[in-house]
Amino acid sequence: MKKTLLVLIAFMVLLSGCKVQEKEYNNRKPIEQGKNIINKEDKKQSENKTGLKSNQMGKIMILMYHRFTDKETDDWTRSFENFKKDLQVLYAKGYRPISLRDYIDGKIDIPAGFTPIVFTFDDGTAGQFNLVEKDGVLVANPKSAVGIMEEFNKVHPDFGLKGTFFINYTSFFSGKGSSEQKLKYLVDKGFEIGNHTMSHINLKKAISPEVIEQEIGEHVKKTGEIIPDYVVDELALPLGISSKKYPQYVVEGEYKGIKYKNRAIMLVGSNPALSPFDKNRKLLQLPRIRARGKVPVENDMYYWMNYFDKNPGQRFVAN
Repeated sequence: MKKTLLVLIAFMVLLSGCKVQEKEYNNRKPIEQGKNIINKEDKKQSENKTGLKSNQMGKIMILMYHRFTDKETDDWTRSFENFKKDLQVLYAKGYRPISLRDYIDGKIDIPAGFTPIVFTFDDGTAGQFNLVEKDGVLVANPKSAVGIMEEFNKVHPDFGLKGTFFINYTSFFSGKGSSEQKLKYLVDKGFEIGNHTMSHINLKKAISPEVIEQEIGEHVKKTGEIIPDYVVDELALPLGISSKKYPQYVVEGEYKGIKYKNRAIMLVGSNPALSPFDKNRKLLQLPRIRARGKVPVENDMYYWMNYFDKNPGQRFVAN
C-alpha cells in the first residue's frame, strides 16, 4: 500500500511537470522558434570573439552571384581570386552561411554572436560549378565557386557549405557527369537547387498563363525526375522581372499534373533582406545584393558590409 502511494505521488509530480512544460511551450513567443540552442559558455566565447550583441530583428544579406572567370569583364562577373577574398572577408567579419530554406523558416543555426548570410547563384554557369575527374572519381573543379568553397571549408569548417543554385535547363553546369550526378553532388554537399525557369524567360513578355506555368512547372517536373522527391519551391526571377498580367501564376500553378507553389521569389535588388522574424518581411519579394564585378557601384556587398560595420545595430546577430 505504501509503495503504491509513493508511485502515485511520483506520477502526480511528473504530470504536474509536464503540464508546466506544456504551458511554457504554448506561451512561447514566435521569435523563439528561430533561437539557437547553445550553452552559456559557448555563447560568451562567441560574443567575445565578435563583440556583437544579439539582434534577431536585424537585416541579413542575401548575396547574388552569376559568372565566375579568371578576370572580371563586366558587372555580372566575379573572378575566382576575388571570390576567395569575399569568403575570407565575410569569415573575418563574423558572417556564417545559412541555407535559403533556413532563412525562410527562421532556422538560424549558427553560433551566438555571428551573423547569417545567404549565398545564391543564378544561371548555372560552369564557373559556379562543374565536375572533373580525379583518381577515377568525379569531384568539383577546384577552379569553380563550389571547389573554392569546399577548400575554404576544409580550413574553416565552421563556415559550412551552404548556397542555392538557381538553374535553367537550356544549359547548366557544363563539364563531366550527367545531370543527375551534377545535381546530386550539390544536394549531397548541402547546397540547394532553385527555379530560374526552363529557358530564362522574361516573364513580363509571357503571352499567357500557360507559358508561365510551363516555364516554372516544367522546371519543377524535370528537377523531380532527375532527383526524385526533391522539392523546388524557390524562384529567382530571370532578369529580375515578373509578370504584370499574370503574377499569380508566377507564385503557383500546374503543368502536366505537376503543381508548384513558390514559397520565396528572389529579386535583383541592392539592399539586405529583413529578419525572418520581422512581420514586414515579404517572401515573394526578397531583395538580393550583387557581388559586383569590374564596375564599382554603390550598394554592393562591400558597401553593405561597411554599412553594418558602422551601424552594428542594423545587423542580424544570432543569440
